[in-house]
Amino acid sequence: MSPTTASRLYSGGYVLNPSRKKEWEFSLLFVRMFQSLDAILGHDQPAQQWLNDENHALNGRPAELVRTTEGLVRVVHYLDAHLGRS
Repeated sequence: MSPTTASRLYSGGYVLNPSRKKEWEFSLLFVRMFQSLDAILGHDQPAQQWLNDENHALNGRPAELVRTTEGLVRVVHYLDAHLGRS
């Protein structure tokens, strides 16, 4: 999803549509990532800190990694492992 689309989505000027399969799946992964962060860290500030800190297991900063499909999937799998999901 482009930054412009994300901005329109945030402002209510755009609605996700399940018929746009790829966009829908990426959005679900993104939501899943934030749900996992909330379950693990519980608050916005620790989650923001985690996203911006270097993560040696992921070999990068999660906030930068999630800009690519591969990075988003890696971050979600990492969080799933910490929650005991596989």
